[in-house]
Amino acid sequence: MLTYVMVAGKHPFDGRSAAAAMAEGLVPALPPSFRGGRWVALRRGFDWEAETRPGSALDFAGRILRPKLSDHRRALLGHAQSLLERLHRRKPVNAPP
Repeated sequence: MLTYVMVAGKHPFDGRSAAAAMAEGLVPALPPSFRGGRWVALRRGFDWEAETRPGSALDFAGRILRPKLSDHRRALLGHAQSLLERLHRRKPVNAPP
């Protein structure tokens, strides 16, 4: 969480505890300076399941500084999913008002 605050300049869950954030299904917002694999690496540090979080602070720092190829792939898939969701919400060009 401290890493997120340092990068984004604010608490990832608007001051809520991790338990409250999990109950509400909250996820931290993308900080402006983090993109691609670095963002995936930071998000993995917030995973609710301990098995999916980095195993150590050194592993976490390494992923932030040098994201793994799998982190870049996850970021691309996330961007593609977001784009498809936005396109799905749009009205067709010839749709009646």
